[in-house]
Amino acid sequence: MKGHSKSIFTILFALLLTSTNLWAQTVTPDYLDYDWDKTPLFEVPVEDKDFSEIVVKDFKSLEFIIEGNYFNQYNLEHQVIYIASEAGVEDNNKVFLSTTENENVVMQKARVINSKGNIIEFNQNDIKEGKDEQSGYNFKYFALDGLDIGSFVEVIFLTKKPARYSGYKETIQTSVPKHNVEFELICAEHLHFAFLSTNGLDEVQLDTSLNDKNYYRLKVDRIEAHEYEPISFGAANLQSIVYKLDENIISGASNMTSYTTVVKNYYSYMYDDVSKSDLKSIGSLIKKIGINNNMYTKEKVERFESYMKENYAVLPYVLPEYESIEALLENKASSETAFIKLYANALKLMNVKHEIVLTSDRTTSRFDENFEANNYLQTAFFYLPTIDQYLSPSAAELRLGFIPWEYTSTYGLFIKPFTYGKVTTGSGKVKFIEPLDYTHTAFNHYITVDMTEDPFEPLISFDVQLSGYMSSFMQTAYQFLSDEEKKRTHEGLIDMIVKESSSEGLKVVNGEAALFGKKPLSLQIELKSLNFTEKAGNKVLFKVGELIGEQTELYNEKPRKYPIENDYNRAFDREIKIILPDNYVVSNLEKLIFDNEMEDGTAIFKSSYTLEDNVLTIKIDEHYNRINFSLDEFEEYKKVINAAADFNKVVLYLTEK
Repeated sequence: MKGHSKSIFTILFALLLTSTNLWAQTVTPDYLDYDWDKTPLFEVPVEDKDFSEIVVKDFKSLEFIIEGNYFNQYNLEHQVIYIASEAGVEDNNKVFLSTTENENVVMQKARVINSKGNIIEFNQNDIKEGKDEQSGYNFKYFALDGLDIGSFVEVIFLTKKPARYSGYKETIQTSVPKHNVEFELICAEHLHFAFLSTNGLDEVQLDTSLNDKNYYRLKVDRIEAHEYEPISFGAANLQSIVYKLDENIISGASNMTSYTTVVKNYYSYMYDDVSKSDLKSIGSLIKKIGINNNMYTKEKVERFESYMKENYAVLPYVLPEYESIEALLENKASSETAFIKLYANALKLMNVKHEIVLTSDRTTSRFDENFEANNYLQTAFFYLPTIDQYLSPSAAELRLGFIPWEYTSTYGLFIKPFTYGKVTTGSGKVKFIEPLDYTHTAFNHYITVDMTEDPFEPLISFDVQLSGYMSSFMQTAYQFLSDEEKKRTHEGLIDMIVKESSSEGLKVVNGEAALFGKKPLSLQIELKSLNFTEKAGNKVLFKVGELIGEQTELYNEKPRKYPIENDYNRAFDREIKIILPDNYVVSNLEKLIFDNEMEDGTAIFKSSYTLEDNVLTIKIDEHYNRINFSLDEFEEYKKVINAAADFNKVVLYLTEK
């Protein structure tokens, strides 16, 4: 099945269009005759001379106009890039052109002003076509011949498409420094837009000096390049503008992009727009699975989810005719939206109280709880209030209680039924989606090292226990792997646990989807290894810290710019038992003691040891129970993270008596 399926955003936008009347006459777009200067003159910013490329001009204009019976949007982009290195030449020797569905190209052209001042122009006749061999995606581009260090690349795009006005994000900041940045939104005088600037970007202002149209503008002299920092999500930290249509003076409509409208329309789409035949088919499916009303809520949902995820597939793209409940049940595959609709009606038929949650991926676009915009409504899942758990139909690797972590620790729009009289509709509220605490996800090590036979090549038994997000992909898929796939998987897991060691094989315990979230996936292996020992004179150096695997270490050569943001809360519980040979004594034990803890206890690395007879037992408690840490807390957090890295370097000395 090929083609594009309907996203949550697309459905909400289509529903909004059916209820919107913009009341306006057709006008001419401002920039149909836009062009670059015949004699280009650009300055190279000295403060960014160390970058491989610099944007010296970045102008973007969005104009919303009525054309006949259509509400359209014209997007103008005019950018000039200075090429300062060979890397800059390599990154910019192709200008990729728009091939977006429903987007008409009005104008697209480029030119190179090379280091000698020669101008080379490219237009429609110079467009080339290519194909990505991996994805099969076809693309068009200008090949910028003559580009060298010291060149300027200038591009202009003007496109037309159906207006997107119910909430959309324009990202302004990139990994390249920008100068002379301008953003503009133009609309009819009777329409008012609302804006949200993110991550410290200046606010968009209405230019009151003009009367025939509304001109909303932002001008910034320089926007610094975004630099990657570990334990943060770069895309979500980029400066951006979110805009939405807010008011129509002629019709008197206000708060036009409102979640009140979304809730009403989405609820109707999910529950009212379902045929009796579809409901009958869903009822038959529930009966086939063996679900009845005598079961508790959790058992009903677990059975239904398990059956669906083991027998049906969520596809990223489907044709519209394959997106119905009927087609889903017949083909055992469809889009996320179709699955949400099926699950919603199945839960209703099973008498399971539920709420639909709409939210966004916080790694790319954080849901703003105070600015109602449909661009935040990217995905859907369920909240079951009677058991206080979430359910994700589209995440095949997860089960009840777990949803993709990028949709937690953020806000979402919760939709539940509301009945007045004989009418039932949707009621919505923005609420916080709490992440699971650290006890639900773990990467634990239980290790026994027997050095009695050969201290240089000890016998080591590993029991690595994974749970929650750490085990999701492996635990829910393992039982469905072929023998050959399991063999390859085992080889990779052995290499993950300990490299370059002789092994009798790996034993996997609890590798069943039904046990996800209930019992840890246990990876057990016994092997002899020379990886952890070295000889130094009459001593054996035992690299005990390396038994727990490589650890993250935080360095900040530059001052930290962004707060810490983790993916999910997690624990690392470790117990290492070392059986020492009778004729050796162990020293450097004091290096095993760590005591690092944040003031509120949400980040901890503590280790201790006991030595009884010839058995050395080391216990480590490391866990993280908060997603976000402020810049003020960074140094304290870094000490905990680096404590694990410091333990990784601990070496014990065994000396023969």
